[in-house]
Amino acid sequence: MGMGVITRNNQLTISKDVRDQLGLKIGDKMIATVEKGKVMLEKLEIDPVERAFGRWKGMKEESTEYVKKLREAGDRAKTLWKK
Repeated sequence: MGMGVITRNNQLTISKDVRDQLGLKIGDKMIATVEKGKVMLEKLEIDPVERAFGRWKGMKEESTEYVKKLREAGDRAKTLWKK
């Protein structure tokens, strides 16, 4: 178990032994939650924004075209439900 220090910039310094155990490196993102008066830190394995970035690359249609198709399908479904 290591001790952390809050710097004057309100950043938390995590001790080397804890960083090594968790495989943390510079630039890793963490999620902080408070549970029963304790701060819990978890390494964010997959950044949702980075995961979504470039999602449409290599697709046969542009994302705007895909969204347009979804909206049209929704409009058709609404029309069917009105009948």
